[in-house]
Amino acid sequence: MSVVAGERKILTPVEALLEKTIPHVPVAQLWLKHAKERELQAVMVFRGYIDESYDKDQTPKVFSLTCLVLYDNMWPWFEMAWLKVLEEKNAELKKQNRKLLTRYHATDCSSLQGEFKGWSVAEQIEFSQKLFKVFANHGVHFHGFDIPLQHMVKAVPETAPNPIGFAYVMLLIMLMDQVAKRTLSLYPGDNITLHHDHSDYDGALADTFALVREKHLLDCADRFLSITPEWSNSCAMLQPADMIAYENFKEGMQYHYPNPKVKGRRKSLEHLLTLESIGGRSSGFGPEAMKELQTFVYGLDEETRNRLFEAARIKKK
Repeated sequence: MSVVAGERKILTPVEALLEKTIPHVPVAQLWLKHAKERELQAVMVFRGYIDESYDKDQTPKVFSLTCLVLYDNMWPWFEMAWLKVLEEKNAELKKQNRKLLTRYHATDCSSLQGEFKGWSVAEQIEFSQKLFKVFANHGVHFHGFDIPLQHMVKAVPETAPNPIGFAYVMLLIMLMDQVAKRTLSLYPGDNITLHHDHSDYDGALADTFALVREKHLLDCADRFLSITPEWSNSCAMLQPADMIAYENFKEGMQYHYPNPKVKGRRKSLEHLLTLESIGGRSSGFGPEAMKELQTFVYGLDEETRNRLFEAARIKKK
């Protein structure tokens, strides 16, 4: 919990870590439009969809985790609009005797591979723009963090056996803290459930969530009601989460491993950020945040630190 001593605010370890991350996408001024004064009403529940993105090198360079947040009763409208775009595109593809889409997948769409193989760039842009319109008509908050894994291992050597596992654990804690600070703080009393794309780290995320709640590692920990793995073939809302996760990942890659041929932000992300319906923040771990990460991990009591490594599926030697 944050406390104030005289004129100086004393930060919790997670807050100190959050302050050291480098904002790729600063907090949008648009946040407040999501927090218009409401009549006194029953407590409502947000739902957050989480997806990861990282390069597919044998030892990935950058790992990114992103969460899309919207009120539970608003997600069905988003889902219907999203699926309508896919249904209309499939009707067009069917008439042309071409391969139908089973889902939107950001990496495949961006690189024109998988189910998007054979598409023209113009077709891909037109399709993406229709999906952007879904975001334009449904206000969402997004939160994202990325971390360069090799630098993380240098900062916390114990993570070397499973850097991805530890990245899942730490970035989930960071996401929960930012969701609390940037979304839940605007709506006192409202709670949130989290849903994430199924992976080999379902147990790691569940254990981390339990640790945050049990040890009260964050303010408002009790406002996070549950975390649940979902399967992308049956949970359509993992698809827009995948889109934003991929955009945040590409932004992080450009920061940590800049390509001199790339000038400015990706057009797709730039377009999304111009939408008045979206408010968000994406941040990365630079050198200062890595030092703060060390402070956070080694500042924990031994039991909590060991449980953090266990959640990341890192066995103590």
